[in-house]
Amino acid sequence: MKFPSKYIHLLLALIISGFIIFMYSSISIINVMGIFPWFIIEVIWFYVIKINYEYDQKILNLLFASLFLFTFLLPLLELYLFKTSIFAINKYLIGILNENIVIFILYIMLTIFILLYWIICFISFLNINHFEGKSSKNIENENIDNENINISYNISKNSDFNKKHSESIILKVPKIDIKPYDIKLAESVNTKNEEGLLDENIINDANDTRLDIDDEKTGIYENYDLSDKQNESLEVGILSDIENKRGSEIIESISKPINNNIYSNVNSTFNDRLNIDDLIPGSMHTQRDNFEENNEIIEEKAVIILKTLKDFGIESTLIQYIKGPVVTRFELEVDEKVNLGKILKLEKNIAYNLSAERIRIIAPIPGKKAVGIEIPNDIKKIVYFTDLVKTDDFKKCKQSGVNLPFILGKDIEGKVIIADISKMPHLLIAGRTGSGKSVCINTLIASLVLANSPDEVKLILIDPKRVELSLYDELPHLLTDEIIIYPEDASSALKWLVNEMENRYNLLKESGFRSIEDYNANNNEKLPYLVLIIDEFYALMQTAQKIIEDSLIHLSAMARAVGIHLIFATQRPSAEVITGVIKSNLPSRIAFQTFSKTDSRIILDVSGAESLLGNGDMLFSFAGMPPVRIQGAFISTSEVRSLVKNIALKFNSQRKSINTLFANINKEENTNDQYLDFDDPLYKDAIEIVKKERKASASYLQRRLKIGYNRAARMIEKMEEEGLISDLIDGKRREIYI
Repeated sequence: MKFPSKYIHLLLALIISGFIIFMYSSISIINVMGIFPWFIIEVIWFYVIKINYEYDQKILNLLFASLFLFTFLLPLLELYLFKTSIFAINKYLIGILNENIVIFILYIMLTIFILLYWIICFISFLNINHFEGKSSKNIENENIDNENINISYNISKNSDFNKKHSESIILKVPKIDIKPYDIKLAESVNTKNEEGLLDENIINDANDTRLDIDDEKTGIYENYDLSDKQNESLEVGILSDIENKRGSEIIESISKPINNNIYSNVNSTFNDRLNIDDLIPGSMHTQRDNFEENNEIIEEKAVIILKTLKDFGIESTLIQYIKGPVVTRFELEVDEKVNLGKILKLEKNIAYNLSAERIRIIAPIPGKKAVGIEIPNDIKKIVYFTDLVKTDDFKKCKQSGVNLPFILGKDIEGKVIIADISKMPHLLIAGRTGSGKSVCINTLIASLVLANSPDEVKLILIDPKRVELSLYDELPHLLTDEIIIYPEDASSALKWLVNEMENRYNLLKESGFRSIEDYNANNNEKLPYLVLIIDEFYALMQTAQKIIEDSLIHLSAMARAVGIHLIFATQRPSAEVITGVIKSNLPSRIAFQTFSKTDSRIILDVSGAESLLGNGDMLFSFAGMPPVRIQGAFISTSEVRSLVKNIALKFNSQRKSINTLFANINKEENTNDQYLDFDDPLYKDAIEIVKKERKASASYLQRRLKIGYNRAARMIEKMEEEGLISDLIDGKRREIYI
């Protein structure tokens, strides 16, 4: 338990002394101060003595708490046990306690308060002793294995801030028969130069980060200076001398050797190699406003809702209300005979009576026998991405099987919502301009790169608007050496993904595995996840709609098993952009605020997005499930820049040129140009395959004939033109007429 002990003691000393002086007002002040000298000791301790050890502070806290308790219990003991006063100075006090009931009650309350404070000090003192005993036991017994001894100690600067942010260091020492003070720590300190980069001249090789044991050169650290001059506190352990360089020195990763090849340790997870807090810039840790909606105001709104429904002939009962960061949901129970559609029609009346900008009515709430009415809070709280990324929900998500975590934000109950892109497996993001779509994409990318290293996930970013994703130009997780901005390169990227999917399926078939997870778990050479993100696919639909839809159809059904996932985003949720093919092949959707119910239905197949508030307020439907309202996490542009910069410093970039990566795709397109008049020698074979197998898809012909996807797609189009097969039905299948 942390509390400002000195200030509390001083406040107690003032209160108690003032009370005692008031009680003994008829007696000399000198006698009073003589009877209670601990007040003077308190003042001296507060202003003069500088104590830097928590153990000593706990002893003093317990000592003074005991003095406080004794001072207040003595008159009561004399009054009720001995029926007289042993000390003459307490006679006056006992008389007042007998005659004035108000003073007596005040005295008893203050005594109880002092007793509780004494109990807190006593428990805190016991915790310190318990902690020290356990640490000693760990070093002697628990941390000794056959080969090594793990010694842990804590380093902190002598200031309040660094005490809160001290670093735990673990040294793995070879188990040998030698005294602890004969072990000298090798001088291996990583220091940052003036540009903030690690100085290569003083970073030792990974194998040199060790403990040197040399009988002739051993230094014994028995008289290490712990004075304020060094301004350092060592609780357990030993340190070599560290020279200051411009007042900023950083001890990094003493607990394990630094490997120059960041891709070699394939068995360790990203969170084991890097601390998430190291990648979050200090500027992100800003003060947050803690203002909340007043419960009385919420209850007044509930009364207005019930009265409005009653005025229109609907009797209802408030079951509960759930206060979220931005909206509050009122859950009502109505009679079974009430037409729920009638409640939906009262949306504007309820909003008018509440003076609310927008409300949302859910009739009924999925899975509940209740009607939900969501009202905006007068005080809206921002959900910060940097707060959520440091929660255990995110840090431990990889351990719980979430391969591609995506921090969405908080739901209406205040729970952190983290989705797994690998299970979506493809996502559509849509909403009007300024509703939060771009911030959502930023949090998506930030979540992926914080949870996975560049050898675990590769991103293909397509930005037809050229400015939305430019922040990620230096991100090591990119597959290409630059953000894709041209439609022809975007088309090549989609075709490359189709070919990559086929290659991965062939690899899994040869290896005998069913999915990328099984393959990576049993092979040292891992396959990275591939995530393609298109920020505004409306521009691409104008020039390459056929390629986008054909590639999407091919990828949506099979790409999940080999770790390929698609994210399409647009700020134009119209039927011309989000076609039936797009919707049917992107099962998970995020809808931000829309202009109309029609736009909401285009995205989610249900209305509701038109009632959202903007600024990250979203409806999330996971793989066809009913939509859930979430307040999206917020990450600023400056935070994204700092995050990308920090990650770029940690990892080497192994990105590929767009021309090199898509060279085979472009070459195949040039080869296929000779068949534009469609005298393809394999066309008759393709017809026979479709006729015999009763399957008509470009991907199937591609595998059977061992040709490129574009060439197979042209054959399917030709069959459709000749009436041999039907158009796509529901965006997925075709009827075969031959």
